Amino acid sequence: MLAAIRTYLEEDHRDWDAFLPEIEVAIRNAVHEATGVTPFFAVFGQHMYLHGSCYKLARKLQSMTDHEVATLNCQDKRNIIRDRIKQHLHQAYERSSRQYNKRAREFNVKPGQEVFRRNFTLSDFGKNYNAKFARKFVRC
Repeated sequence: MLAAIRTYLEEDHRDWDAFLPEIEVAIRNAVHEATGVTPFFAVFGQHMYLHGSCYKLARKLQSMTDHEVATLNCQDKRNIIRDRIKQHLHQAYERSSRQYNKRAREFNVKPGQEVFRRNFTLSDFGKNYNAKFARKFVRC
């Protein structure tokens, strides 16, 4: 959401809230990569129409909903949509876990073995401490 607000703002940052309706519509109407559907479709079971003429044309073409769920009642539609989203999420999980496991390695430590960890410290002017000069790793 913050990245979307940044794209709308130019030099004057005082009227950032004036763009929220447009940003919200854009987010609700964008297809989510993991689920494979828009958030609006996931909640309501139909596509978002932004103008009345688009809605009228869609009714005329009978393309209001997905053809797979067009003749079912509301509860069955939601179940089919939910199952489809679960399947897409599982596929996204499998993709990301394969990508992660390419780089990950197993870390085995024996009791009593000396282990070092990365030193995440911040500079502190009051204590005359500069993190740039600190040791990168510390014993733990």
